[in-house]
Amino acid sequence: MIGRLLIVGASEESALETSYAEAFRSAGVETTVFDPNRMIFGRSSRVFTRLTWSLQHLAVSAALRRYIASAPAVDAVLVFKGYFLNQPSIAWCRTHTRVPWLNFNPDSPFDPGRSTSSPQIRAALSDYDLYATWSTALVPKLLAYGARRAEFLPFAAAPEVHYPDSQRDPELRDKLTFVGSHDAQRASTLSALAGLPLAIYGNAWEDLPRRSPLRAHVRSAAVHGAGLRRVVSSSLASINILRPQNVGSHNMRTFEVPAMGGLLLTTRSQEQQGFFPDQEASLMYGSPDELRSLAERLLRGEYDVPALKANALARAATHTYHARALTLLGWIDELKR
Repeated sequence: MIGRLLIVGASEESALETSYAEAFRSAGVETTVFDPNRMIFGRSSRVFTRLTWSLQHLAVSAALRRYIASAPAVDAVLVFKGYFLNQPSIAWCRTHTRVPWLNFNPDSPFDPGRSTSSPQIRAALSDYDLYATWSTALVPKLLAYGARRAEFLPFAAAPEVHYPDSQRDPELRDKLTFVGSHDAQRASTLSALAGLPLAIYGNAWEDLPRRSPLRAHVRSAAVHGAGLRRVVSSSLASINILRPQNVGSHNMRTFEVPAMGGLLLTTRSQEQQGFFPDQEASLMYGSPDELRSLAERLLRGEYDVPALKANALARAATHTYHARALTLLGWIDELKR
């Protein structure tokens, strides 16, 4: 077991890195987080951010070098995505630390969108001793692109955040809920539920067309932490829409909803079937029409919702970030031999 770990990633309370940091600490590993986001110029200005893209890479990489040079020695480094790290700096830091460097990327390195990936991320695949991904389908792609070692590491739930809320909102007991920001795909899917007891929480839903029937279902902006827990725990079912890059796989809500005592009403996928089987610990749909049909059956009481929720909650108990951290620690031990 390693004694000291450095995480390079976000430090916000809601960040995935924070869940992992807490999990490592609970496993007895002294864990420090170096947050590159604090080095980014012009975060409040999207235009300025784009204009200074190369400067951001230089600033963050230089800051990491300075930190590595002055910080106490560590036994391993875990980078989350590594968006603003350039290859020369990774190479310098690896030489200086002489410990395993791992990467966990919660997005696809091959996504063409600049907000989720970049040529620098893809170029750096071979610079890590191990590259972990949330998708089994991405493992062979990573190896083909030059990753030294690629491993499947699913998302999970954080027990200190994702648990059933004892204080339920009675207004949501018979409602379907969706928590997430607006985009065209989500709006198209949820439009199939217009007119049903549906409540939507999330940012940018004001971008809906003025005559969209979904406008009547928007409750509030984004909810996190206790707010999210209350919504999921109180709802008849929580809708999960896999984005294109997650099709066939899963996402964070796959584990968070069951862990909070919710019923996962989700896009059908093979990976989710392995975690929370359809009709046993979740309900899955393959099209907006099928989603509508499932919703109507739910509202008519044709499913044993308490049993589905109980089965899902029991399965979620083994899918925690503590368990994922132990998996990572096992890989680190292998790399250090």
